[in-house]
Amino acid sequence: LDRVFRAKKSLSEMTFGVLGSPNVLINSEADPDVLYKSIGIKTVEIPMDEVFESISKKEYPENEYTRMLLSLCADKSEMEKSLYIYGGVKRLIEKYGFSGIALRCFDLLEPLKASGCIALAILNAEGIYAACEGDTRSLLSMAVLGEISGEPCFMANPSRLNTENSSMLFAHCTLPINMPSSFSLDTHFESNMSIAVRGEFHQGDFTLF
Repeated sequence: LDRVFRAKKSLSEMTFGVLGSPNVLINSEADPDVLYKSIGIKTVEIPMDEVFESISKKEYPENEYTRMLLSLCADKSEMEKSLYIYGGVKRLIEKYGFSGIALRCFDLLEPLKASGCIALAILNAEGIYAACEGDTRSLLSMAVLGEISGEPCFMANPSRLNTENSSMLFAHCTLPINMPSSFSLDTHFESNMSIAVRGEFHQGDFTLF
C-alpha cells in the first residue's frame, strides 16, 4: 500500500514532454486533459523544429553509457549521430523538467539518417521514461509500472502469436540498456539504418502490463 501511495504521488507531480505531434499510431495518444484531471500529470508538446534545433548542437553528456556504446561500435561517427539525438533530447528534458518523453522518432530517420533508439535506451536506463513513436499511452504505462516496481520498463509490440504452445513474441528496436543481461548493437528494424539495441534476457517470470 505504501508503494502504491508513493507511486500515485510521484505520478501526480510529473510532466510529460511530447516531442513532435502525437497520433503516429492508431489509438496511441493519451488525452492530456484526462491525464491531468485524473492523475495530475501535465503534458507539454514540443514541435519537431525545436527538437531538431537542440539536436543540431551536436553535443551529448559523457557518461558510463555513452562511453560504453562508443567502445562497442566499430563506426564511431554513426554512433555519434545517435548520441547527438540523445544529447538534444536530454537538453529539452532538463530545460522543461520532463519526467518522461514520447519522441516522434520516425521523423528523425530521413533528415538525420539516424534513429532515436540509442537515445531512448540511455534515457530509460537513467530513469527518464522514454517512449517511441509519439506513443503517450505507452509512456503512461511505463511510468505507472516503473514507479510501482522501481525497475526499468520495456515498451514492445506483440509480434508473433503461437497458439500451439501458447507463446507470444514481443519485440521493439530499443530497450533500457541496463535491463537485459547483455546486449549488442543492430540496425533499426523498419529502416535498416542507424543503430538499435538487441537485448538478451535470462528466462524467467516477467510482468506484462
